[in-house]
Amino acid sequence: MKVLIILISIFFSSLTKASIDPLVFNENYPDFQNYKTLIFSKLNDYFESLTLNSIIYVSKDGIRTYKIKNNSDEKIIIITSKITREKTASEINEHVIFYLENSISFSYDIKKIGSNVLATNDDDLLNFRLKPIEDIDYYQINIPSFKIQISHTILPNNEQKSFFSLGFMEFNVQIESHFQDHEASLTYLYFYKWMPNPQSALIVRAIENNSNWSGVRYIHIGSNAGEITPKQFYQGLAEGESAFTESADILSMALTGYGFPKLN
Repeated sequence: MKVLIILISIFFSSLTKASIDPLVFNENYPDFQNYKTLIFSKLNDYFESLTLNSIIYVSKDGIRTYKIKNNSDEKIIIITSKITREKTASEINEHVIFYLENSISFSYDIKKIGSNVLATNDDDLLNFRLKPIEDIDYYQINIPSFKIQISHTILPNNEQKSFFSLGFMEFNVQIESHFQDHEASLTYLYFYKWMPNPQSALIVRAIENNSNWSGVRYIHIGSNAGEITPKQFYQGLAEGESAFTESADILSMALTGYGFPKLN
């Protein structure tokens, strides 16, 4: 009987801790996937177009050669791509590189850690088609030439931490989610080199109603202003998001600056 009481106590304790929906922020607040898609959207568009407009030869070991005409001067450009992987039981590292005839290259790396990590499809890697991540304890994308590194970590109790380091823009963002009994918080931390203060933050708290623990109210906070209106909160998010949009444009323009063909 004593064992049964302990088991019941543990059961109801777990219900209490899990009482607030882990997806409470997913519908109206941007997360790692939203910002990841935004940063790499123009690269995805570019490499999708490169694939569609090239004559492609694939060797037995998976090396691909793209032959494409540069729209600006009608010159034929040859690009070679190669994927390499290193895998253990719980970790996989994928390296993608594109070589140009002028000896300039563009590369990036993906690291995944988890109990059931799988290799990314070759076409998805080569087209920068970075799909949503699921059931991965740690996920990282690194582009050394632009000093870009983004990562996403799953922590205990449904908590998560994401980090975006856009080194070429001297701009970093960290997103943290924390869960307690009947309450959760989502924090956006912004780091700009040119900021007068070391950092600023936007915080949203989701609190379940005390009466019957159903329904959620949201409180929005600015680190420099205290409680703010939802409109002010989303204006702050939009200002931070503009840096991600700008970085997407810069990445796309940098490719053609390196000598990659202009496609439009």
